[in-house]
Amino acid sequence: MNRKNILVIDDEREICEALKDTLEFETDEEFVVDYAITAEEAFRKIDENNHDAIYVDIKLSGAASGIDIIKYIQEMTASPPVFVISAIPEKGMEELLREEGIKGFIKGYFEKTDSMATKEIIQKTRELMTK
Repeated sequence: MNRKNILVIDDEREICEALKDTLEFETDEEFVVDYAITAEEAFRKIDENNHDAIYVDIKLSGAASGIDIIKYIQEMTASPPVFVISAIPEKGMEELLREEGIKGFIKGYFEKTDSMATKEIIQKTRELMTK
């Protein structure tokens, strides 16, 4: 099986770990997930690894925002598809980010204990990866 490498960027470790657990263990390791909880760590991992997709939270704590990271990724020669994860997306943000080349959105707060959300995130990830 050709496993897909995904990077999750979110300043909440629990969200990163929940997405990692869901995408790796609930799909028989169809996906390999790494994560970064700071922008500095995210920039380093983006530069060091070849990802098939990157999930970015827009509202990160620290100097760089998710928008800064998205712009950095889009400047890469072979930029991977970028998906936005956001608990509370701001009005109009989805259209604005689509203009920046965002592939899709995962909306809402994700907890690995929510089986419906687990199925939805797996389905959404598969759909977005094939677009």
